[in-house]
Amino acid sequence: MNSLKKIIGENIRHERQLRNMSLDDLGDILGLTSGFIGLVERGKRGTDIENLLQIAKVFETSLDALTTDKRLDGKLRENDDDPLAAAKSSLFTMAFDLDEAEIRFIVAVISELKELRASR
Repeated sequence: MNSLKKIIGENIRHERQLRNMSLDDLGDILGLTSGFIGLVERGKRGTDIENLLQIAKVFETSLDALTTDKRLDGKLRENDDDPLAAAKSSLFTMAFDLDEAEIRFIVAVISELKELRASR
C-alpha cells in the first residue's frame, strides 16, 4: 500500500501534468518553490492542509481527489474519468472559502433546483 505522502504526490503530479503545467508554473501560482513541489510529488515531503487546499483550488478539484489512492489492484478506479463525479467532488473545495451568506445562498439555489426537478 502506498503511503499517504506518495498518494498525494502522485495525484498532484497527475493533475499538474493534465494541465501541461511545469513545476515552476505551479510553484509561481502557489508561492512555493519548484523544488519543494517536486519533493511533495515524489512523496519525499509532506505539506500542510493550507497548501493542499490551495492546490485543490488551482486544479478545481477536491481534497478527496488529492488524498485518495486512485488505483485499486493496479487499475484506475472506474469513476476517475467521470466528469460529473469529479464536479460533485470539487464542490467542497470550491465552497471552502465562502462566507456564511454565500453558503446559505448556494444551499437555497440547490434546494430550488431539487424542487424544480421533483416537480417535473
